[in-house]
Amino acid sequence: LDTGDIVLGEVSSKRPFGIFVELKGFEFGKTRDFTNTDIQALCRTNELQDDTRHKDPSDKYVVGDKVRGVVLSVNKEDNQVTIALRPSRLPSEFQDIKLVQYWTILISSLNFREIAEDEEELHFNDHLRRHMGFNNPRNIETLLDKLGITMSDSCSFLRSCQRSTYPSEDYAEPLRKKQSEKWSMESTAKGIEHFKIGDANTALKYLEHALQINPDNVEALVARGALTANTAKYSPAIMDFRRALSINKGHRNATRYLVETLIQKGTK
Repeated sequence: LDTGDIVLGEVSSKRPFGIFVELKGFEFGKTRDFTNTDIQALCRTNELQDDTRHKDPSDKYVVGDKVRGVVLSVNKEDNQVTIALRPSRLPSEFQDIKLVQYWTILISSLNFREIAEDEEELHFNDHLRRHMGFNNPRNIETLLDKLGITMSDSCSFLRSCQRSTYPSEDYAEPLRKKQSEKWSMESTAKGIEHFKIGDANTALKYLEHALQINPDNVEALVARGALTANTAKYSPAIMDFRRALSINKGHRNATRYLVETLIQKGTK
């Protein structure tokens, strides 16, 4: 949607300062249906056509009237669109067009009326899914080729990010994994501190939390195994030690604690 586009719409409300028009589609040069998008454009009173029959130009229009207008401005940050219904606002290439009310307009290139009067009243997504091109198994590759987009480059809506190639470890998933590992180790350290001073319940809570954040935290597994072994819960402790060794086969404490726990379980 750009300045100078010719649009079709329907008057949705009237205000003392002008009328609001719900845009329905483009005409002349562009083809796009805006049905169900709820794009509201403001046409101020001084941008309406003068009419000698009405003191206030907005009196000529009622809610539901279909109109043709020209886009004056598009503010993407504030989601505001303004249009004009005055012929003097038309771009030079559209000077022969009349900005009149909708019932006098013959819609040819838009197929807007065909969509608007569809008996099934399908939404845009339904029309899209019925299109043969949408069901083409190679439609993504075709669109990428047509638009000149390559998937080998880093894709971003921020142009500054498109110009650079970043190492894989700087992407979201690796960063999130590092963050989780750090938080898990912090919780593990607190658990070990409480374990050393004999506060087993608090220590277990910290170790459980650490393993919720990162199930592969070897230090948390070994510490929890040692804690449960001290309370004579040998089977869960052995499972933790074996799990730790499956992640890190050379972990000395896991190996030593596993052997000691197996011996204690055997002697019991």
